[in-house]
Amino acid sequence: MVAVLVTIIMVLVVKLRSQFSPQFVALALVNVMSFSQSLAYVIQNWTQLETSLGAVARVKTFCAETENENLSSEVSPVPKGWSSRGHVTIENLVASYTPGGEPVLRDVSLDILPGSKVGICGRSGSGKSSLMASLLRLLEISPDSRIKFDGLDITTFPRQAVRAAVAVVPQHPFFLKNTNIRGNLVPHGLQSDEKILSVLRQLKIGDVVERMGGLNSPLDADRLSQGQRQLLCLARAMLADKKIILLDEASSNIDERSERLIRQVIREQFAGCTVIAIVHRLGAVADFDRIAVMGGGRLLEWDSPRALLARDSEFKRLWDLGSS
Repeated sequence: MVAVLVTIIMVLVVKLRSQFSPQFVALALVNVMSFSQSLAYVIQNWTQLETSLGAVARVKTFCAETENENLSSEVSPVPKGWSSRGHVTIENLVASYTPGGEPVLRDVSLDILPGSKVGICGRSGSGKSSLMASLLRLLEISPDSRIKFDGLDITTFPRQAVRAAVAVVPQHPFFLKNTNIRGNLVPHGLQSDEKILSVLRQLKIGDVVERMGGLNSPLDADRLSQGQRQLLCLARAMLADKKIILLDEASSNIDERSERLIRQVIREQFAGCTVIAIVHRLGAVADFDRIAVMGGGRLLEWDSPRALLARDSEFKRLWDLGSS
């Protein structure tokens, strides 16, 4: 289009040269050349506008057509300061992935005292992840089952409030896109920079963040090792200041150095917290007060690691299998 306009101008100038001054011709050519940039800018922004309008429409459709995950019974107001002790009680837990679906957990009962460290282990498909998901209210729980935090039945609260009461370190590190390092560590901005940097130094990744440009720099996860990513997720959990910490096989895909740091944090920084962890490497069971052994969606064993290893138990068989 620009070439066509330039051609037309030059034809007119040649035909009517006596009627156009050199200054006018130069101004016309400059305006035509800049017109291409303006046109490209308009097209680019128009495309972005159409994309944004489509995204807004999809979000509105999702909000209108997707049912609220909270049941009618899950509307009780959340007491101020609840779950501040970290006492977790599970009573006759029966849970499924869909309402009325086949249970993936059956008759699971646990009493996890405040400040205790509990490891969950079992073979693949035994129900470890389902138990963790139940604590986060990601599964549908039978009306006769109870999960309590500090004596309060969490099945009566909105599910979002339950998830906000715990800190989670997932198996696969997750970060917010287009967000700086500070925003990924403290999404709600409730911690000072001094506190954030102190936690990062404790986890031996303060220098890593500095090399990336500091807390205000975008978080480029591709520049981090798997262990460093997991340590950043652990830092997020430390900065959340929650009394209940859930670790979903947090050390399954990391190096030994990072695993040692995680174990040290559990012993020292989470000393007053209730830690519930899916255990991948049974060599770390010495860090736990109690072990829950799952199998077929049921709780097979519940005791201290030493007591389970001292008898013919499923845990001992898993231990021997991992040592062979």
